[in-house]
Amino acid sequence: MKKTWTRRRLLQFGGVAGGSMLLMPSVLSACGKKEGSAAAPEAPKALDCSSTTGLAPADLATRNALKYVDSSPDAQKNCANCALFVAPTQEGGCGSCQVVKGTINPKGYCNSWAPKPEATTGQPT
Repeated sequence: MKKTWTRRRLLQFGGVAGGSMLLMPSVLSACGKKEGSAAAPEAPKALDCSSTTGLAPADLATRNALKYVDSSPDAQKNCANCALFVAPTQEGGCGSCQVVKGTINPKGYCNSWAPKPEATTGQPT
């Protein structure tokens, strides 16, 4: 016996299929979770201090000429331990520089990097 598709049957089938599609994301997301397990902690976002909005063309040219990058290629040479770096006012924020204008990442680097002078102990040498 051949079944014919009536409008009623098509609407019923479409309603079931559509309802299934609405429930599918919640069913699939529950499949990968173990009962009582907490969600994985999110990785901390990297500090982005690369914005050059509002910089004058000359300041932007200096920034580019000194090859400023937000992440130093050498862990021993970064903006946080540079003599020209001005620390951020907020913990974990972007700082500034005496030479490179704009926001500066403490983990950044440029060709003007200079080591901070050693702190004096106050004892005669």
